[in-house]
Amino acid sequence: MKAGDFHTRACKLLASEPIFALHDAGMAVALYASNSQRIHAQAVQARALELLGRDREAAELARRLLDAPELAADRKFLQKMVDAPLAAPESAAEADATPKVAIGRLRLNFGLPLPDLVAGRWHHVRLRLSNELGLFSAEAFGAQAACAVRLWALPCDGAAPPLPLAVRQAAEPTAEPTADAARPTAAVRIVGGRAVCEVRAPVAAAWNGAAAPCAVVLMAEPLAAADDGGAAPLGCLSLPLALTAAVPLPYECDADVPLPPDAPVSADEANTAAAAAAAVQRVSATLRDDDDAGGGAARLRVLPLPGRPPLVLAESAADIHGKVWDSGLALVGWLDELLATATPEAPAVATRCIELGSGVGVGGLAAAALGGGRLAVVLTDLPEATALLRLNARANDGALAPPPRVAPLAWGDAAAARDVLDDAFGAGVAPDLVLCSDVVYDPEAYAPLLTTLCALARAATPPPRVWMGHRSRHPQEHEFWTAAAASFDVEVLRGPVPFTPLGAGDGADAMPRLLELRWRGMRAAAVLSELLE
Repeated sequence: MKAGDFHTRACKLLASEPIFALHDAGMAVALYASNSQRIHAQAVQARALELLGRDREAAELARRLLDAPELAADRKFLQKMVDAPLAAPESAAEADATPKVAIGRLRLNFGLPLPDLVAGRWHHVRLRLSNELGLFSAEAFGAQAACAVRLWALPCDGAAPPLPLAVRQAAEPTAEPTADAARPTAAVRIVGGRAVCEVRAPVAAAWNGAAAPCAVVLMAEPLAAADDGGAAPLGCLSLPLALTAAVPLPYECDADVPLPPDAPVSADEANTAAAAAAAVQRVSATLRDDDDAGGGAARLRVLPLPGRPPLVLAESAADIHGKVWDSGLALVGWLDELLATATPEAPAVATRCIELGSGVGVGGLAAAALGGGRLAVVLTDLPEATALLRLNARANDGALAPPPRVAPLAWGDAAAARDVLDDAFGAGVAPDLVLCSDVVYDPEAYAPLLTTLCALARAATPPPRVWMGHRSRHPQEHEFWTAAAASFDVEVLRGPVPFTPLGAGDGADAMPRLLELRWRGMRAAAVLSELLE
């Protein structure tokens, strides 16, 4: 596309999609040779920033354009943009009322809706960062708000390999324009927690002789750790998108765009993409059918495992059980360390594991992958959560041996728990490891959860290890821990010490911990009765 094509499209998109108008105007700014034309495109950028609520950036750009003769007719409009942030300064009360965003592991997300793809055509794509609750604050996350991301096309069918995609991305609107900003690159720049770019859908010839798939999943995967040296954001995958062949529009007839040489694909990246593509192919039919078997999947996450293929986990749009929570992520890191103490010659740390409140299956699936082929796992949750659990177990089937089972289990029913164990491990056989993470968040579930934990602890001699990934979330959680202390010794295995539950006094915090609950015997009847009341 030429500069004028980008400029025209930016003007058309300004009212309906200002985020894409901002990108297209930026591409025009980079491509225009004439300073006069560039100034008109920058005026579109300023207007798009204003429509997006980015008033301070709009004011900064408008201030640079105020004295341009080409925009004399728009001077009053530009001055209004310059004055807007000054007219409404943030008061101390407003600053105090600003929601505080909890720090945690960031996640990449595609902006929705994503378009179906036409081979050879460039398509707008939005990316954003968020925490576990879907929130983001550039001020709170600081340097974590910036990273580089590679986009891939993963085939949903056939034998075609995953493909890294070329992208083009406009520079930040307040940056000095250069022609280099319009050239295709290998990575998307996330700045301030967001990015807009264009990605070119692969043409048939790009699949190296394999038949072009009719549907692909887009994958966004960080190229490296965050700019502050912390953990990289979790990658994400879209739901399947149709990929069709069509005659491009005249201005889209670009020559084939190879991947730029400035960021070659590493072996680790290629292996991650291949593993993710295999997972996608196992469940793509279910995801495309959009029926109950998909468990309401809205996106997929890529969860790295040290020295092993990553897990690919579907998340739902709104359900509590359908998200990857921070405590589960911390649990995965600790499981790698704790389960790795077993060797082929030494006894395994555990051979039979039940996970309570599995959600999307983070802890249980990671345990199955990290258990060295000797850990049988059953994932449990409420009946409405099991469709998503089964989908995730099937997606990761190639990396798990033995494959985990999935069973519905409501807490508080000791007989139901025994039935699940009999089906999973055999009649009368008990687990030697109980996993759970982010399960102490709802006071109404405290008594049923403790009832089930006690039933599992009594099921075997010696009692099973109980490992809980925990992050304090509810001010009444001290009630659960008071009740649990009647029958379990609680020790912090990993994370900050000491652990003070919310509501139990000073010193409580929201940092993830791995807690071990060691069974002492059933002395919690009275406390359970109080909780049930």
